[in-house]
Amino acid sequence: MIHRKLRYAAGWEWHIIQEQRDSAAPGSTDEAPPPPLGSRKSRTPSPPPGPSDQVEAAAEEGRAEQTSRLCGELPFCSSWIREASERRHNLVSYTEEGGGVSILSGTLMIQLSEQGRDTRPLHFWLQESRLVTWHEDLRLPLRLQTSAWSESMERCATAPEGFAVLLSAALEVFHSGLDEFERRLTGLENAVHNRNRTALLPVIFERRHDLLHWNHLFLPVREVHDAAKEAFMDGIVQSASFQRLSYKLERIDSLLTHYTSEMDTLIAMDDAIANFRGNDIMKTLTIFTALFVPSTIAGTLWGVNFHHLPGRNSEWGFIIMCVAVVAVTCALYAWLWHKGWTGDLLTDRPSTPSGDSSASASPNSRSAARAPERRQRRKFRKSPSAGGRSRRPYPGSPSEEE
Repeated sequence: MIHRKLRYAAGWEWHIIQEQRDSAAPGSTDEAPPPPLGSRKSRTPSPPPGPSDQVEAAAEEGRAEQTSRLCGELPFCSSWIREASERRHNLVSYTEEGGGVSILSGTLMIQLSEQGRDTRPLHFWLQESRLVTWHEDLRLPLRLQTSAWSESMERCATAPEGFAVLLSAALEVFHSGLDEFERRLTGLENAVHNRNRTALLPVIFERRHDLLHWNHLFLPVREVHDAAKEAFMDGIVQSASFQRLSYKLERIDSLLTHYTSEMDTLIAMDDAIANFRGNDIMKTLTIFTALFVPSTIAGTLWGVNFHHLPGRNSEWGFIIMCVAVVAVTCALYAWLWHKGWTGDLLTDRPSTPSGDSSASASPNSRSAARAPERRQRRKFRKSPSAGGRSRRPYPGSPSEEE
């Protein structure tokens, strides 16, 4: 472990602890879970320690020595160092020491790059004049050494203000990551609009999982922001660095809320399209089942073992039966079409613009619209010029002069 101390002109200190981990994945262990009680494996003696066990034991001893050395260098936060050494989850704690000194400590799982799940723990211990951060990766401290962030740290009057600048630098990844998420979400929306397919559902859930990941990283930062207001009150709330952090959190929160609403809309649209297609398929199958009922009944009756079946010995019996089946099927389809139950499933009608309501109307509505025209034609055929006989106009009918 490497301990660096930075002292600023305002009088507050920033202690940076850098830890080098040799494991492939942070927080991952290769140890197998213990066998259940009563199993044969639990009663067998354990094998003698091998070279790998010795290496792990030596690493643990070295880590314990480094932790003890850090506790000696930083005695004011020794208990926090021992607790945070193995912590791999979010935690925020606010305590008060003697004399009303506020201490804010905990762990934040932050993402250090825009792609993937590049998350690392950021352990922090914060007092009015001291800031201690423990990093497994130096990308965030190195980012704060650039000119813009370094000047912001120099302008801070207290350690809580410097911690607000540190959180603002960590949130820069949120903006670039959410920009990339917005690009992917726009592509998904275009795909849903152009041609919705079943394969888009896993993509929608993948984007939803990405959004949940950013929400999971954002909520602990919001909690630390609120805990800092509770711990340091007006001394930090009125500072420019903390107000910038507040505005940045509000902006990210609004983006996450907007993206959540869009994802819910996409999921609802996909669900509605799936239900519509399911109803459409069931309706089509029902219509085809109804149309094949006459042929099924005819085939069933002609398949029975009766000697005196009408038309069995006639050479025209099969033809008559087929004609009857076709006639009944056509009559059944005509009845379904007249009732308006077939819709556009079996008749491939061309789609029309949304403004043309006459072309997209149902058969019943079109027949109802033609009814006045048919009545007018009947009146014309009954007129003197059409039939040759003069008829007295009935009350309310239009005259010839009109």
